[in-house]
Amino acid sequence: MSVSKQSWPEFFFSGAPHIKSNSDRFQHFPCDNWKVGERVSRDIPLGRPILVQWLYAKENDIEFVYVAKSFPEYPEHEALVRLQRIPSERHSLEDLKYELDRLLKEARAHERISRFCPVSRKIYFPQYYGVLTDIPRSHFPDRYQLRPRAVVLEAIRPYPASWRILAAERLLGVVQNFGTRLKHLPLSQFEVEWYQSLFDNRLRRVNTLYNIGITHGDVRDEHFRMPGDFYDSVLYDFSNAYTFSPSWSYSVNCGTPRPLSCIRQSEQRQIEDQIYQRAEQMDLRDHFANQYRVSPSVI
Repeated sequence: MSVSKQSWPEFFFSGAPHIKSNSDRFQHFPCDNWKVGERVSRDIPLGRPILVQWLYAKENDIEFVYVAKSFPEYPEHEALVRLQRIPSERHSLEDLKYELDRLLKEARAHERISRFCPVSRKIYFPQYYGVLTDIPRSHFPDRYQLRPRAVVLEAIRPYPASWRILAAERLLGVVQNFGTRLKHLPLSQFEVEWYQSLFDNRLRRVNTLYNIGITHGDVRDEHFRMPGDFYDSVLYDFSNAYTFSPSWSYSVNCGTPRPLSCIRQSEQRQIEDQIYQRAEQMDLRDHFANQYRVSPSVI
């Protein structure tokens, strides 16, 4: 049945339980004494509109470190171009800006995770502390162009303390099929099981999102691990996410209405292909060889 014969919620969830619509209210970062610092990673080009920076806050003479993902104001001309592609008498330019603004996409996803994600699975994502708006120049480094809005998250660092160990579960059929695919490569049994486990862990992260009506939209390998790290920590970067709304369909972001089941299959395939590419490169061998300074042929 086409989307034109169904409501958008019925089409998107295709019989699965519907998720509540988005809230227009976002949690505000609760501390008043804070300052934005330098970039978290030097590997990310400085000219990008979105910066990920350290945020230092002090309460009762105790300093806390967070991460601020800072954004510029959403450019109106981008919304105008999109409005010409998706003409609608029901929605205004302001409506479209609200839906496409990357800060709001990020905040909506984290708000939904904080409200609807099971407690045991919140470790799959960075802890969310709220949104900052109208950041003053005095709170932002002078050497950077001011980005006046930010989503504040926990500070995840590329060290073992940040790795999120997931509870053991029976491998899904799709993971077992992936293991069969891996056996066409010259890998040891340990390597096959490791890449299977990596795939399984990532599937559980994205499946947790699907279960609460979120599609990540950018499931690149580097969004499961911190810059410079080898092991996964959390799934992050929701600036391309679609958080289900009964008023706005997935087509606003990607041009074609698609049900959640289709998006799930597409993102899972992307993850599988990314891990298979890592297995082809035998990056696990290279990692251990570099870490322990032994020849890869010994591993």
